[in-house]
Amino acid sequence: MLIKQSVDLATPIHHSFELVEDDRLIQRWMTGLVEMSYDNDDPKRHPVGTTFKQMIRESGRISEYAGEVLEYERPHHLAVRLVGKQFSVKVDYRFDALEVGTHLDYTADFNCTAAFARRMSELFNWLSDTVVTRQMNNLQRLAQEQQESNQARAAEG
Repeated sequence: MLIKQSVDLATPIHHSFELVEDDRLIQRWMTGLVEMSYDNDDPKRHPVGTTFKQMIRESGRISEYAGEVLEYERPHHLAVRLVGKQFSVKVDYRFDALEVGTHLDYTADFNCTAAFARRMSELFNWLSDTVVTRQMNNLQRLAQEQQESNQARAAEG
C-alpha cells in the first residue's frame, strides 16, 4: 500500500529537514513516538546505513520497529525503512525550497508481513492513511510554530 502526501512547511529548507532528522523534534510531531536509539555512536556522521530502533505507543502498547537510513542528502532527501512484527514501511521525505518555506513530498510504502495484517488490509490501509495525515498536520503545525518563534527572536535582536 502506497500513501503519498504533500505539504508546504513555513520553515526554510534546512530547518524543515531538521524536523525529520532531529530526534527531539521528531517526537514533537510523530504520533506515539516514545524513544529512538541508535546502534552507531554518531548517526549523523555517516547517515546511510545507520540502524536504529523506534519505540512507538500504539493502542496502549509499545511496539518496537527496527530502522535503517537508506538515503540521505541533506537538506533535500531522507529515506528510511522501518520493520515491525505486522508490517514494514519505506518512508521517503523529499524537500524543495520555495520562495517562502519548503515543499515536502512524503511517501510511505507499506508491506504487510503478518497474515493477520494482510487479511485486515482494508482497515490497515484506512488506519495508516489516518496516522500519516495526522503526522503531516503535526509536522506542518510544528514548522509554523518554529518559524514564528524564529521571527520573534529576529525582531527582538
